[in-house]
Amino acid sequence: MQGPDHLNLVLLEIEGQHENVSAQGYGVVPQIVLTTVAGANEVDYFRQLLDLHLLHELRLDGPEVERTIVLPPGAGLVVRVLGDPNQRYGRLEFIEYEGIVSRNLYSRAVPPACGMLSVEYLVADLDVALRSSAVCDVMHHGVVSTVHGRGRMASASSSSGFRVDLFEI
Repeated sequence: MQGPDHLNLVLLEIEGQHENVSAQGYGVVPQIVLTTVAGANEVDYFRQLLDLHLLHELRLDGPEVERTIVLPPGAGLVVRVLGDPNQRYGRLEFIEYEGIVSRNLYSRAVPPACGMLSVEYLVADLDVALRSSAVCDVMHHGVVSTVHGRGRMASASSSSGFRVDLFEI
């Protein structure tokens, strides 16, 4: 489904499985898909910042992939999925196209743009999360009010420019 600012949305319902939502009706997203020109760098950055594991890495290419995704001959893509192997939520999937000219559009993902501007991770202790990410450029926001209530928050951006908010619960 096409969302705001050409954001692709995929809705999945697992029959018989209850999903928790907040009092305001907000739920979690199992996996966010990000397109990048520097997949290995992004994976290293988010592994360090969020302490996620590389769960899958595969290259897709060939005539069937070219036809399905509408890629030029010889092009392909590398798919890398980060997450917690014991948790199906909060996974990041990085898509890196090969054999095509691309451009980084993350600088356009700022208000008043619509769509996915960042992703938020809830952490038990913001100080611990930030200590484990010493080389990451982090912006502290102090105590803020969000749909999760009041708490301390910080943001970090990858080298591509994708932003992650860390909110202490």
